[in-house]
Amino acid sequence: MAVFRNMASLHFLSLLMVFYNVVSSQIICPTKTYSPADGVIYLPVDNSMTTLPKNFNCNYKFNIPAGFVAKITANTKMAVGDVLSYTNSLGATNTLPNPISNYVRFVTFPSGSLNVATKFETSSFSAKLEFVDVRNTYTQTVLSTGNYVALNDLRKKSYVTFNSKKVNEKIRLDIAAPTNNITDSTWDQVFVFQGNNLNGNFLGGLTNFTTGPPGIPISIVNFYATSTPSYVVANDESALAKFSLYKAYVIEGPSRGSFRSSVAKPAAYTFISSTSNVVFLESLDFDSFHTITNLGYVSFQSLAPTSSNFETLRYDAQSFTTNSLPQQIPTNFFTMLVSQSGIRLSFDSNSDGYTKISDQRNGYVFSPSYWADTGSAVSYTFSDKTNNYKFTTLVDYLSLKNGDSLDITVKKGSSVVNDKNYTSSITGGSVQTGTGDSLTISANGKNPASAVKVYFKAERTQGSASSTGYLVVLLTGFFYAITC
Repeated sequence: MAVFRNMASLHFLSLLMVFYNVVSSQIICPTKTYSPADGVIYLPVDNSMTTLPKNFNCNYKFNIPAGFVAKITANTKMAVGDVLSYTNSLGATNTLPNPISNYVRFVTFPSGSLNVATKFETSSFSAKLEFVDVRNTYTQTVLSTGNYVALNDLRKKSYVTFNSKKVNEKIRLDIAAPTNNITDSTWDQVFVFQGNNLNGNFLGGLTNFTTGPPGIPISIVNFYATSTPSYVVANDESALAKFSLYKAYVIEGPSRGSFRSSVAKPAAYTFISSTSNVVFLESLDFDSFHTITNLGYVSFQSLAPTSSNFETLRYDAQSFTTNSLPQQIPTNFFTMLVSQSGIRLSFDSNSDGYTKISDQRNGYVFSPSYWADTGSAVSYTFSDKTNNYKFTTLVDYLSLKNGDSLDITVKKGSSVVNDKNYTSSITGGSVQTGTGDSLTISANGKNPASAVKVYFKAERTQGSASSTGYLVVLLTGFFYAITC
C-alpha cells in the first residue's frame, strides 16, 4: 500500500511538472508596443498570478499620448535575484518591491515599459496596464511664483500650475517639510510637468526637481493621492540669487532649529505654519562661535523672497537682548534671513509669555496686514497686576483707511491713565508714555489696506534707570528698527 501511495505521489508530481512546463512555455515576450487603443492589458497572460520560466527577460513596452498616464497595478512573488521593474519616460528604471499586492505605479508621456528578468523558475507575477486620460479629470489651480501649496491639496484630483510674472524666468520649487521630519518618501509621487497643463513633458519627481526651463510654467500633480504634511514653495530663481542658501520649512506647533551663515550674503529660510495664522518667536540665541558680533544679524520679511523684500523685523547680534521676546509674527508665511551668524531659535503658535510684562520688556505689535494682505485688526493687553511700569509706545507705522482706528491705552487697575486714539494715518513716529500696570494696543481695522506697527517698552517704576539713560536706549532701539 505504501509503495502504491508513493507511486501515485510521483505520478501527480510528474503531471504537475508537465503542466508547469506547458504554462511556462506559453509565456512569450510580445514585440508590439501597447497604447490606449489596446484597452486594459493583463500581463504576462491574464489577470492571475503566472509562474515564469527561468532566464525569462522581457520588456513590455507602451506609448503614452500627451494628457494620459499609464497606470500599472502589479502583484509579485519573485525569487531572490529575480526582478520586476518599470522604466519611466525619462529612461530611469525602478525596481518594484517584492512581494507586493496591487502595487500601483504611474508612467507619463511619452513612453515607458514594465520589465521582468528571471534566473530561476519559481517567480510569479501579474500586472494590469491601463491608460488614464487626465486632461479633463483633474482640476487646475493657477498660482504665481512667491506662493506655496500644501501637497495634501493635490489628493483631490487637482493640480497646481505656477507662473512667473517675469519674462524668461526660471521657476524653482523647494519642498517645505516639518522641521522634525526632513525627509518624506512620498515626494517622488508628486510629478512635475513642463507647461501650464498635464500635456507637457515630464520633468521628474519632486524630490530631484529644482528649476524648470526659462519662460515656461511648471505644473505639479499627485496621481497617487498620497498623504504628506509637506508643502512646496515656488520662487523665481533670480529672487534667490542674492542668498548664499535657500530652504523652506513647515512649523507644526512648537518648533526648534539651528541656522548658520558665515558670510555677508545671507542665508534665507521660508517658514509656513500649518497650525496657526500667528507665529511667536519664543527664543533666539546667537552662537558666539559662529557669529561676528558687530556684523551678524537675523531679520524677517513677509511671504517668500519672490513676493517681498520688505524687512519687517530685525535683531542685530551686538544689541539683541532676550527682553525683546517673545515676539508676535502675525502671519503663517514668512522668510528669515541669517547673515554672519549662527543662531538657535524656537517658534510656537501660542504664547502666554508675549503679553507678560517685566522690567525692560520690549517688542512690537503688528497688524497682520503689515506682513501680508490679510486682516488689519489686532489687540493685545500687556499687564502685571503686581507692579507699576512706565510704558512707552512709538507708532512706527500707521496707515488707516476711513473708519479704521488705533487705540493705545495705559491703565492702573480699572482707571485709565493715558488713552490715545488715532483715526488717520501718520508719517512721523508718535511717542506716548504712561505709568500703570497694563498697556493695551488695539487696531480696530476692517479695511485690509490699513496697517499698524507699534513699538512698546516697559520700565518698572521702582529702581528704574534715569530718564536720560532710558531715552538713549529707546532711541537707539528705534534707530536699529527703522534703518536696517
